[in-house]
Amino acid sequence: DILQHMHSGLITVDTMGRIIYYNQTAEEILGYSARELKGRNFNEAFSRRMPELCEKLEQALSSEQIDSRSELHIKNSLGQKIPLGISTSILQGKNNRKRGVIAVFQDLTEAKKIEDRLRTQDRLATVGELSARIAHEIRNPLASISGSVEVLKNELNLDGENNKLLELIIKESSRLNTIITEFLQYAKLGETPLGKVELGRIVDEVIEIAKKHPSY
Repeated sequence: DILQHMHSGLITVDTMGRIIYYNQTAEEILGYSARELKGRNFNEAFSRRMPELCEKLEQALSSEQIDSRSELHIKNSLGQKIPLGISTSILQGKNNRKRGVIAVFQDLTEAKKIEDRLRTQDRLATVGELSARIAHEIRNPLASISGSVEVLKNELNLDGENNKLLELIIKESSRLNTIITEFLQYAKLGETPLGKVELGRIVDEVIEIAKKHPSY
């Protein structure tokens, strides 16, 4: 009863490769009933849809190469690929004489879907964080450009087409700043990492812009 109601599939084969035991979960995963398989050679039963499973059992039987955990793929009756996590061990009798092989396996389909979702979420989170930091970095030179254009507009006293061009630069700079601000609010950029900066150069630029301002 315990073996029949395990959540893992379980198969035992004897030294001739004949299937001796095959539990209920194995039926559900592999798509064959115990009645049609019991006593049959595993190569005869599985080779068409599950050559990797046959190879794993053959390795354990012929060379006693057991595997505590590995992955392989089988095909169900609809031809769909199913990933399996499988472990094999030697079934021993008296005097440690080999009696066959035990294979325990699980359907990893749902686990793989969760892995893919997590991988996608991590990738999107990384892209989102990178995009937010790029937008944040664009904002600083944009402020300098906008401020410089404002100063030029007030000092040059342009009219006609030239004045319209300056007005357009100021307007579009403001619009771009609004877009970046909204994006950063949506992205909810985390705490800005602290580090050393060349403060003198930044101060020089600020002073230069301030000197050109009409209110200076």
